[in-house]
Amino acid sequence: LTNAELKGVELINANLKFADLIDTSIQYANLSGARFDYADLTDASIQFAELIGANLYEARLANADLNGVDLTNAYMALVDLTNAKLIGADLINTNLYDVDLTNAILRYADLTDASILYANLNGAIFDFADLTNTNLYGADLTGAFIYMNDLTGANLDSAIVTNAYFSGNTWSNTEWIDGEIYDSQPPMTDCELVPYAYCAGADLSYMD
Repeated sequence: LTNAELKGVELINANLKFADLIDTSIQYANLSGARFDYADLTDASIQFAELIGANLYEARLANADLNGVDLTNAYMALVDLTNAKLIGADLINTNLYDVDLTNAILRYADLTDASILYANLNGAIFDFADLTNTNLYGADLTGAFIYMNDLTGANLDSAIVTNAYFSGNTWSNTEWIDGEIYDSQPPMTDCELVPYAYCAGADLSYMD
């Protein structure tokens, strides 16, 4: 199915395990409940498709365009989403355990109640997104851009935030990397060298 044109298709509960869908066009399709385990959707165009409750375990979606996609309640553990576009995507209650979202764009995405434990979010862009009650425990946010998001109830305990940029976000009952709860942005400078300290860019020269 490489380079196939499948715009608007109805594939509810379809079995597409191990399918080769590289550079395939699946915009506006209804793929709710479909199985994409181990499928290769590299460079695929999937804008505004419905993937509610779909299973994409260990699928490859590098460089895929998922703008406006509805992935509510989807299972996406170990998925490769490197450089993927998820602008305006619905990821409500989605399981994104250990996914690779390196350099992915999640502008205006809704990640309410999503589970993103231990994910690779290096260089990812989160701006104007809803991260209410999102679980980011142990995620690697090195160099990520976190701007104007709702972090109410989010869990960032044990996350890596080296060189990440945080600004303009809503903090309310938010668990930070030190396991403490904050209702405003925690200190990002003048770090204290304790476990899980945030010391990105700190000048530690001549310290004893």
